[in-house]
Amino acid sequence: MTACHELRDLASPRGIAAACGLPLAIALLAAPGGLRAQLPQKAPRIAPAADRVQLTSLAVSSTTPALGSTMTVQATLRNVDPNYTLNIPWTITVAGPAGTQQVGSGTASAVAPGAAVTVTASWRAVAGDHVATASADPANSLGEMAPHPANNARTTGTVTPEEVRLLTFGEAAAAGAQFASNVQGPTTCRAVGVFDASDPRFLGSQGRGRPLFIADCTTPPQSPPVVTGAKATPVAFANLTLRNGWTIRGVRVLSRGQDGTRLVGNAGGNPVTLPSAGGSSAKTEFSLFADRAAVFEALLEVTIGGPAHRNPWR
Repeated sequence: MTACHELRDLASPRGIAAACGLPLAIALLAAPGGLRAQLPQKAPRIAPAADRVQLTSLAVSSTTPALGSTMTVQATLRNVDPNYTLNIPWTITVAGPAGTQQVGSGTASAVAPGAAVTVTASWRAVAGDHVATASADPANSLGEMAPHPANNARTTGTVTPEEVRLLTFGEAAAAGAQFASNVQGPTTCRAVGVFDASDPRFLGSQGRGRPLFIADCTTPPQSPPVVTGAKATPVAFANLTLRNGWTIRGVRVLSRGQDGTRLVGNAGGNPVTLPSAGGSSAKTEFSLFADRAAVFEALLEVTIGGPAHRNPWR
């Protein structure tokens, strides 16, 4: 029996069974490490509360995209399970006034322990305040238990698409803007001051809807003509304040042959006050003059921008 005992410490289970006259099952128990060391081992079970995946970041290409443009949503998924390579399902949604729209989904395949993968989706910007949400393993198919699924989703701040357009004479006037001629001294010139550029006498259709600064002494209305010249400091867009997040985005004065404007004879003009980009006041003042048989025209373009679903005036 002593030899059998010594053999048990060194030999394989089959050797022990033969030397000691024992059944193989009992010999397995007697072998070094016991039965557990000799039988095939199952994969260890993951604890139900194990944290296996996280959504570590979420970003949008712009929080104020241009209306109708394409915005990109980008999310980063990470496998935080130290033992297993995972296939991680994901979704990206955008929610707004019209409801929630799923803009992207898929499965990040074979993400190694500790590794991260970036997924993206695109959304066409429509009017209204929106938020984007990304979820890793949204159906919890990987079996995480509370509280760990809470780190599988993120939501962006508010995304508000913006509209950028020209400020027109008509809509400004309807919003209460004033357009003053401010003619200085007597004149018999046919036109001095600010006029609606849709008037067919000025620029045809090129300036339609935009304010026009004019000093025109080429065709006086009197017969016989008596022309003394003209001088004025007309003001456009007075008392107009943009509201609801709308601001001035750009200002351009077209004159001296640009965009169809005219300069004839001894005439001219210069801006005294122009709107400031980023401000909310569009007030503009111009200094004009024209001698006999002269004309000066300057077309004003003011570009405004703001939340597409909000009114600029009230």
